[in-house]
Amino acid sequence: MGTDPRSTVLQDRPSDRPDETRLALRRAVQATLASFAEMDRLLDKAERLILCQRSACAPQRMLTTLTGPVR
Repeated sequence: MGTDPRSTVLQDRPSDRPDETRLALRRAVQATLASFAEMDRLLDKAERLILCQRSACAPQRMLTTLTGPVR
């Protein structure tokens, strides 16, 4: 009789190795925190752009970048 392949898979699960599981969880948390930081940075940028459009500095900025400074 051969060994059931499922039994070897069950013995090699990450949950059976607490240190590796902890490391995998730490990596997942770090990746999530990095994603949150990037999302926060993008939201800040969007907020600045919205405020800039409301204060009408965006059209002035477009004029200076497309045609050069208006004299």
